[in-house]
Amino acid sequence: DLSRRLGITTFLGESASPRAVPLPDSSRVETSREPDWTGAGGSILLASSGTTGLPKLIARGAVALDAVGTGTCDAMQVSESDVMLVAIPLYHSYGIDQAVLTAMIGGCRIELHSRFDPALVRAALAERGVTLMPAVPLMFDAISRISGARMAPALRSAVSAGSPLPRRVFDAFHAVYGVRIGQIYGATEFGSVSFNNPVDPDLDPESAGRPFKGVQFRILDVDAPDLERPLPAGAEGQVAVSAPSMFSSYVEDAQPATERGYFMTGDLGRVDETGRLWLTGRLGLLVDVGGLKVNLLEVERVLAGHPDVREVVAVPVAYSDTAQRVKAIVIPEPDRRPTADAIREWARRHLAAYKVPRSFEIREDVPRSPTGKILRQELD
Repeated sequence: DLSRRLGITTFLGESASPRAVPLPDSSRVETSREPDWTGAGGSILLASSGTTGLPKLIARGAVALDAVGTGTCDAMQVSESDVMLVAIPLYHSYGIDQAVLTAMIGGCRIELHSRFDPALVRAALAERGVTLMPAVPLMFDAISRISGARMAPALRSAVSAGSPLPRRVFDAFHAVYGVRIGQIYGATEFGSVSFNNPVDPDLDPESAGRPFKGVQFRILDVDAPDLERPLPAGAEGQVAVSAPSMFSSYVEDAQPATERGYFMTGDLGRVDETGRLWLTGRLGLLVDVGGLKVNLLEVERVLAGHPDVREVVAVPVAYSDTAQRVKAIVIPEPDRRPTADAIREWARRHLAAYKVPRSFEIREDVPRSPTGKILRQELD
């Protein structure tokens, strides 16, 4: 039924032909962006990603789901003439937001891939009129690196979510395909809530963008969060979100889901004077080193600036029963062989002394979720 409603093309693999399910008679398809949910009941259950801890089961109701789809659809200007390429998992919040809710409300067609294959995605972009591509940074990186001619003649919007978009990936994709990547910020608890529109003249690819209609951000003091005393523009603190797409509850958890309508995300960030959100880290990724706080995401961004480094994961390591140190796991660029000493010297030039990792490990890759998020709890 969903395939018929959306007009989904399923692409199963290199040996299979796309199977198109035509849309029903357009005169009978309602694509109003203001549906009447009066009396609508029920929820869908989603699991949080569990990248930094155990996953939680989350209930999101009909009104919240419509708010996500409408907000994203309006932000991306999705219409019935669009074709969305979907290679992200449909059981993940990002996949549901895009391939189900946004596509349904916008009325666009979908080419659904059963798995992410860079060559198949590249072929779809070049040959099948794809106009929209939601993906994660790892996917954009992979299709920018694949050899051979690369084209995306119809692509008008590429959107990244799931993890911060590195400037390196943004630049590489733009150089190859001529399309700038926008960013969406969201979480399983409230879906997509902001969009960094790549057509904005003041675009900075590292921003998480401006909030959707009805969404509010407050930046709170980390040590003494108080919704009545948010921090001023430009100040860094914990991001609190209020949104019409807010989840109903955690399943089998009696704790209140929100505080006065706001969800404490655990993300660190700031909001500038124009209303744009900038993410700077996670509360759970602040490490105490000798009484000083080290933001692991800051360490990662700095070390990833080394020309021989593709990606970095910084993790805390117990030094004693009362002290921690920082370890950097480095994934090199293909055909590069950076040494630990070279990366350490780079770190010393660009970080305060107490932020420099005490140890470095070179790896080919790290454990990841199906959407490309690094599974930090599996690293040591």
